[in-house]
Amino acid sequence: MWHVKEAILFRQELFDLTLVFFPHGATLLSSVPGPFIGILALPFWLWGVEAAYNGAVLLGFVLTAYFMFRLARAWRQSLFTAFFAGLILLVAPMHLAGMQGHYTKVFLALLPLSLLCFHHAIDLNSSRRRTVFWVIATGAVLLSTALFNGLQLILVSMSLVYFGLFALVRSPRAERKRLFVRLLVTSGTAALLLGPLLIATYKVVVDPAIPFGRNFESFKYQPDLLEFLLPWVEGRLFGGTVREFLRGYGIQPNVETAVYLPWLALGLSVIAILRVRKQAIAWGLFTILFTLLALGPSLKIFGRTSFTEYGLPVILPYALFTALPGLDFLRTPGRMMIMSYVGLAMTAGFGLDYLLSRYTKYSKAILIILALLLLVVQWPRKWDQMELRPVPSFYEDIAEDDELYGVLDLPITPVEGHPADMYSAYYMMYQMTHKKGIASGYFSRPFSQHPVFPCLIPGKLETQDITLDGEPASCYLNSLYDLANNGYRYVVFHKPSPDYELYTPGSWGEMESKRFIDLFFPDQEPLVDDELATVYEIPDPSTIERKPMIRLTENWYGMESGADSHWRWAESPAKIDITSDIRQETCLDITPTFIHDPEFESNFGDQGQLSIEDESGLMETVLIRPGVTVGIPISLLEGGNGLTLSLEAGNFQPGSIGGGDRRWLSFAIEQINLRTDTTCDP
Repeated sequence: MWHVKEAILFRQELFDLTLVFFPHGATLLSSVPGPFIGILALPFWLWGVEAAYNGAVLLGFVLTAYFMFRLARAWRQSLFTAFFAGLILLVAPMHLAGMQGHYTKVFLALLPLSLLCFHHAIDLNSSRRRTVFWVIATGAVLLSTALFNGLQLILVSMSLVYFGLFALVRSPRAERKRLFVRLLVTSGTAALLLGPLLIATYKVVVDPAIPFGRNFESFKYQPDLLEFLLPWVEGRLFGGTVREFLRGYGIQPNVETAVYLPWLALGLSVIAILRVRKQAIAWGLFTILFTLLALGPSLKIFGRTSFTEYGLPVILPYALFTALPGLDFLRTPGRMMIMSYVGLAMTAGFGLDYLLSRYTKYSKAILIILALLLLVVQWPRKWDQMELRPVPSFYEDIAEDDELYGVLDLPITPVEGHPADMYSAYYMMYQMTHKKGIASGYFSRPFSQHPVFPCLIPGKLETQDITLDGEPASCYLNSLYDLANNGYRYVVFHKPSPDYELYTPGSWGEMESKRFIDLFFPDQEPLVDDELATVYEIPDPSTIERKPMIRLTENWYGMESGADSHWRWAESPAKIDITSDIRQETCLDITPTFIHDPEFESNFGDQGQLSIEDESGLMETVLIRPGVTVGIPISLLEGGNGLTLSLEAGNFQPGSIGGGDRRWLSFAIEQINLRTDTTCDP
């Protein structure tokens, strides 16, 4: 939200976030939610940070209910039933669950709004002027959806295809040609508006540095069938009882499994399907479709995912859906319910319309009673409140200058193993004050390896297999130089507090931060030392001594293991950085594990040609074989030395021959060792 505000004030680029992972940056094209969320918060920034967030949440609730109401009215539901349909979506569990930090669930207004625009766009009884307006409006809403959330765009696109086919089947034969042309014009207009954004997004998501193919995580987040049928665990009335019942079967409900189908809405939907027009059946089937997808890749019931004495799973449509090209980024099947709740609200509205038409004398009383019943069952428990942490005065001081540089916040993480990118959310909040670059950032699709400081910021890259003269290479020792060389000016140690979750006095994060300061600032007086923070100024890089070191930089993956060995995959070209304190002749020993060879069906060969190029352009080509160590002579200059490793055969994608691995791979290594005490043997 803050970034979009800054972009509108011409202080930053809209899609490029240059101040996180500084100086590498990140992009909003691959982030969820996208920049549209910032537009919703704009009217509230005048009242401060808290107002911007809470105002956007409030606006999300109001618009979600309102456009659901408008959609129901467009399908000729009465005023009362359209209000009730809006209420069903408003108190849907997945919608309310977004209050715990998932704004893409809070703001569902674009789902009914897109269906509303499409409904009018393909209405053959509309005037030409109205048709043009609604066709353009449909494309504009789809573009807004793409700028907000990729999943919602997929769900909306599926919905428009569904109702486009429904309209074709239902229309008289004489009008089908006109309707088909209208559908083509509407979809073509949407494609023209969406095309540039989708192309730009595609170029980002194919970057192997950001792992998008995470559909196998769906098993972790899939809901149990019981969670669809039993009242929501966060509900004030039945929540506690239901939670304990589910735990008895090993089911741990969470924000991603808030999928309860309200009994009242289900009952009204049954009435609608049995008693009302074809529209109710269409919306009922629509609800069933997205509910089936929300069940996940295989059936899970009473905590079990395999059945019969053979231990077989029941495969569900979601498994086939996420296997389609471009959809392997989906990993939370329960979120499909956001569209299912739109269908449920519409279907229940038709059922209520039938009841009110049968009992017109008691229509208001029926509506009030049903609305109260819905609210009582769905009303959530009291949500936890959060206060922003106090901002160090030092950040207010540096906000006054216009220079661009980086600030490293400590601790990097408060507890060993806690994701550093997640904890950096606090530092993003501080950034809204100081407006300088920070070392990390919290995004829905983080980098698999830190793009600037892989040796400093904890991540998935372990380097026990990278050694210097046989000893593990600790590139952490050059962190101060790396910071200075990348434009960082200050290290800020934030003091722990009993009020800070995880980061309390004496915590692991405090101890690690002090070790960092003792290592890199042993005799340096702090620039600032107050009740909130201690600040150290980073020296000029030319004054910092660099330790001899070898480290992996670009296009390397984390360690993997088999029955009796470990290896690390690389994508060609892969890069290595070697720091030397003198000019010297050395030997780089490489022990390959797997080598790509396109001539073999398995993509693995028994040899390959590996080229090693230094920064001056000098190249050495060697024959490598799995399990055989090869030594490459390397002439090092004093300071930094960059090497590029490229396999002649190039790269392959395991997913192309089966499985879900979408990485580009070239060769895997078991060990890389730099020998500085001897030259390579002949």
